[in-house]
Amino acid sequence: GTHSKYVLDVALLKVSCPPMKNLLLFLCAITLIACSKTTAPVEDPFDADHSAITDPKARWEAYGADDYVISQFIGCYCIERGPWYLRYTNGVLADVKDSVTNATIEPSDWPTSTVSIPELFVRADSTTYTTKPHILRVTYDPRYGYPTDIYIDYNESISDDEFHFTTRLVR
Repeated sequence: GTHSKYVLDVALLKVSCPPMKNLLLFLCAITLIACSKTTAPVEDPFDADHSAITDPKARWEAYGADDYVISQFIGCYCIERGPWYLRYTNGVLADVKDSVTNATIEPSDWPTSTVSIPELFVRADSTTYTTKPHILRVTYDPRYGYPTDIYIDYNESISDDEFHFTTRLVR
């Protein structure tokens, strides 16, 4: 039947055309290799749970996330307040969107007062200031460890020098 015809055809290739058989075997091998390769799914670093790490900065760093999106609002007596969606790629600001309209903001118009998550940790650390702030209040995300709210009043006797950063991880 059909099976014997197939065997006969392969036998004919073997007898009459050895280079063709080699080509056929090569093509079959390439096809099998190509079909057997699967791409590993890209793992989302935020799927892990490092909430048992007590130090917030160490907890954030355990996620190893250099690519993330945050929404950020800055409460201050300044022009640039937000809120914005900030996309970081390899730790560098790559895209800014108005979080109300979702409109992309041109790089030349990006707000200069926004800060990345690593920069938030610097702002949250009282030892990084030349003069210790009058008030420094920080709230950290319980799962991911990044500062969600930072309130800074630099000087008790100066009004309007306060900053309040509100940050949420979008992914």
